[in-house]
Amino acid sequence: MTNFDSPLASRRIHANFTALRHRAHELALALARVEPAWTSLAPLGAIHSRLRDLDTWLASLFDEVPAGRLEADHSMLFHDVYLRVIALAQMLLRAVAQRWAAATDLADASAAVDVLLDAFAPFICLADAALRRVVLQGEPIEVALASIEHELRA
Repeated sequence: MTNFDSPLASRRIHANFTALRHRAHELALALARVEPAWTSLAPLGAIHSRLRDLDTWLASLFDEVPAGRLEADHSMLFHDVYLRVIALAQMLLRAVAQRWAAATDLADASAAVDVLLDAFAPFICLADAALRRVVLQGEPIEVALASIEHELRA
């Protein structure tokens, strides 16, 4: 990440960061709606721990990164939060597969996670984007690595 000194770049980053914050709020609302739907099969302690961890990291991100002003050291914070959102997406996939809640009850939360991951796009590196495709969409790692190489050469 670098500083973006031009007014246009600063406005663009500010708009992307504002959208990211909004998407995180939408996810929190969607997850709150899932809370009464968890079945007795759901490992509620682990679920709540994962959600608290993500909330803490999102709060750190929004507290430490002044909107519109990115510094080089912020890239690692974006990376760390992004990985936690991927972990939440994995947990929701597992929740559907193991019937921790009805798939229909989890659909909005899963969609909100996808939208939040999309909102991270301006702030993450090619490897993080490829990791999402490998972990959540089943893209073969060789394909993901080839796409990174292609993008770096472009």
